[in-house]
Amino acid sequence: MDGLEAGWDLRTYRLPKRVEEDPAGAGMLTRIAETAKRVHPSSGSTLPHGTLFGPLAATLEVAREKGQLQQGLESAQRKLELEQRGLSMVDQRSGQTRGERISRLVLCSNDGAERFYRHVELLLKNHRPRVIAVVLDIDAVQMGQRIFGSEKIVRLVLSSQGSGVGCTSRPVSSERSPGLRRGQTTGPNRQAR
Repeated sequence: MDGLEAGWDLRTYRLPKRVEEDPAGAGMLTRIAETAKRVHPSSGSTLPHGTLFGPLAATLEVAREKGQLQQGLESAQRKLELEQRGLSMVDQRSGQTRGERISRLVLCSNDGAERFYRHVELLLKNHRPRVIAVVLDIDAVQMGQRIFGSEKIVRLVLSSQGSGVGCTSRPVSSERSPGLRRGQTTGPNRQAR
């Protein structure tokens, strides 16, 4: 399976225009889909898995500073529902249906309960093809530290910055430590050991 469930193929989604037009964007959805694994041992669904590496970490830092990150499942659901209502109203008023492209990125920690991942799956089903998700190879405490620089537990983040989608082109491990920029030896708000 290359996505959430049989019949749902991430490779058929459309990337944001600026990512699609970038030469690095070629084959991105295939590379992301190839990382898909079961989200829970008893689940029949799969989601892409990845690492919080330099470019994605830097993009999330910018998105956080601009207020473009929603933390938590409920907050992400509210944000996506409001956006969907607004998009539907625009479509009705204009009499045209817009082309659907990926515009939102959901990042999840890897230590959620089966119920949590079922809710993430439902979120994706309700908002596809605008939303894709990647399960990061970090737990909720590490996710809070790396994205928000705090000790809070963070299991899910929704990025409304479209460039976050482009940064998932290399969702598998990179040679550098996850979340660090080239030459950086410690993460945000952490001391070198």
